[in-house]
Amino acid sequence: MLTEVFSDILSHTHGLSFIEMVKVSTDEDETKIEAMDEDRTVVLYGKLNSRVDDLEGVVGLSRMAVLAGYLKFPSFTEDGAKVEIVKQTRGEAEVPAEIKFSSSDGHDAVYRFMYKDAVEDLIQVPKFKGVQWDVVITPTEKNLKDLSYFNNILGAFEPVFTAKTEGTDLNLYIGSGSTDKATVPFASDISGSLSGNLSWPLVETLAILKLAQKAEDCTMSFSSKGALKIEMSTGLASYEYILPARTR
Repeated sequence: MLTEVFSDILSHTHGLSFIEMVKVSTDEDETKIEAMDEDRTVVLYGKLNSRVDDLEGVVGLSRMAVLAGYLKFPSFTEDGAKVEIVKQTRGEAEVPAEIKFSSSDGHDAVYRFMYKDAVEDLIQVPKFKGVQWDVVITPTEKNLKDLSYFNNILGAFEPVFTAKTEGTDLNLYIGSGSTDKATVPFASDISGSLSGNLSWPLVETLAILKLAQKAEDCTMSFSSKGALKIEMSTGLASYEYILPARTR
């Protein structure tokens, strides 16, 4: 179970390539996941479907390439392998300190958590106060392929896209003014409207969308107040990515 849980968390954080640290908080009710990239381009709020008892308290994940490597080592995935959370005493409390991996053929490895003090100092994820979502859509595989195609062409020159409604259609635009540009039809028969005066990071948006096993497994919500939300769920957790908008 721990292997699956941490693999899922890493897939939706470390797997994006731009999130370097993750905060994992467990209280008496739930286990939450929070993260943010260095440029504050993407903020992640997640929650495991089932609380992880051995993670009670606050820990941080850094050097995630190390943990990812352990999780994929064949001997640590075979029958007889053991993955456990080891606790240590800090002050007057026992807190999660590390994940210990061992195999039936003698391999051992340890991954150390960041302690709470360092986590609270280095991973300061702002609370999302919520906004009204003006346009909510479920993307398709074709949407992702089209957006990826034009990103491959224009992404080196145009790092953002804008979203604008035309009647009941939603179009995404890469490039503007007198430069090279492209229009990507993205949804039809929608309600709500967007004026097209806000933009969002193209590479990061695509990276998040591609995490879904199928495009239809995620939802995109746009707000004219300046936010894009991408939501998706796995069998183990739900993830909500918030991308603040940039004004054109």
